[in-house]
Amino acid sequence: MKTIKVPFTVAGLDEAIKQIDAYKQSLALKCQELATRIAQVITWSAQNGFNTALAEDLIHEEGRTANVTVDAEADGSLIVVIARGKDAVFVEFGAGVYNNGTVGSSPNPNGEKLGFTIGSFSSHAPDKKAWGFRETEDGPLHLTHGTPAAMPMYRGVQEAKQMMLQLAREVFSA
Repeated sequence: MKTIKVPFTVAGLDEAIKQIDAYKQSLALKCQELATRIAQVITWSAQNGFNTALAEDLIHEEGRTANVTVDAEADGSLIVVIARGKDAVFVEFGAGVYNNGTVGSSPNPNGEKLGFTIGSFSSHAPDKKAWGFRETEDGPLHLTHGTPAAMPMYRGVQEAKQMMLQLAREVFSA
């Protein structure tokens, strides 16, 4: 809370207006700084989650980790955290019943609301516990259990929520 003390004169009121405008500008800058710090927490946490997430739970061979890049982009006062990469949605919401529950459900609390439920990607036997794919037409058949839902973006947001008060205190007390 800021206190402004000025004499009750025309010059004093002009000074109060200047101080209020300066305070308003400093609040806007601090709000932007807070948004930037929150985006940094989400970005860092989500990137770490994607870096260690299993993108393909292969049955007879070593699985592969996710190929996703997370960054924040500012557009005016709005900051958006974006996960880019072919594995992003699968790692966030999971694919396949083997690791993630029943068809139509979602381990991610936002999965059903956003339409990313288990079995919704393909109508071909959504309840199979394993399936196969070839990377090229004549390549070897890879058997998979799908992708466990690691939820790095969701977890990043949850981490930022837990740190929100601490971040706000750091930004607004500076």
